[in-house]
Amino acid sequence: MTETKWYSRPGYVLVSLALVLGFSLMPATTSMVSAQGATGSFTTGNPPTVTIVYDPGSVTPVTEMDVPVNVTNGDRNLSELSNMTFKFWYDANGGAASESDFNALSPTTQDGISINWTPGSFGGLVANATSYGSASWVKLTCTQPADLDVTNGIFWFNFTIGKAARKTLGGDCWQIAAVVNSTTYGKGFGSDAEGVTMSYYSEVTISPAATVDWGLVAPGLAFADDGDSEESLGANVIYIVNSNYTENVSSSANWTNTTASNATLDASGACGSPQQFSLKANVSGTLPGGNLVDVSPGVTIDTGAITGDGTADGGSGNNETANTLWLKLASSFETATYNGTITYSAPSA
Repeated sequence: MTETKWYSRPGYVLVSLALVLGFSLMPATTSMVSAQGATGSFTTGNPPTVTIVYDPGSVTPVTEMDVPVNVTNGDRNLSELSNMTFKFWYDANGGAASESDFNALSPTTQDGISINWTPGSFGGLVANATSYGSASWVKLTCTQPADLDVTNGIFWFNFTIGKAARKTLGGDCWQIAAVVNSTTYGKGFGSDAEGVTMSYYSEVTISPAATVDWGLVAPGLAFADDGDSEESLGANVIYIVNSNYTENVSSSANWTNTTASNATLDASGACGSPQQFSLKANVSGTLPGGNLVDVSPGVTIDTGAITGDGTADGGSGNNETANTLWLKLASSFETATYNGTITYSAPSA
């Protein structure tokens, strides 16, 4: 009888196989790796370019500026542009315009304006009607290229400079620049290479129109803080000036009449000869020690800094309400009614 070995029995063989199979499946499960594809893309192209060349080197308040902004949008049509911002602003440092200064500008009547363009429309700018019945910065008819289905064109930004646009001194200037935005290809910045200087501007208004009438006065009249010599202007003197200035008062050299010799202004105040008269002026009702009025440039009775044009961000202007004049006469004067001109002005300081 043949002996059967324990390791040759079927039951043991099956168990062994099961164990072998179980251990051999584990490494196969943990070594499985999955992968997924990705799509790559890139877009070529450059931002639009902006070129500004404005020829006048100096400008003056209350005059028109017509600024061409030349835009090239690479090989794409201008119709792909989304918007543009144009700025004209005072730069105390001068030199070349920077994009950081451009971005930092908060437009005000005295220091800068901003005009915006979107396809078919121009908007923005500061200030409209002033409290004195005139206008400050005025946006005129701005135009875009007639055809936007081309790659290059000129955008015209047209406006009138405000009265209180700050006068330039030394190395400062007013910068001209624009930023244009492409729908897809970023933004382009450009500026005029040198900017412009701003000339001096002053405007003096007497409201209501004034006539200073001393009435009947006697020859030999002396300056006095009250009485016949003193006469109020009786009106407001409003100054709108774009820089430091002085308040000056002058008189015509001769005051005329229809029956006698002219009265002649004596700026020394002596009135030592017949038919001579002298005037003093002040911004208040206090008789000054000096302030003798002359023919030109006039006597300075006060000083001021840049003042407003009546707009909210330009200021209310300098409104003098107490201007007063004093009269002195020579001891010898022909009987007559004399008429002349008294002028209030604001020369640059």
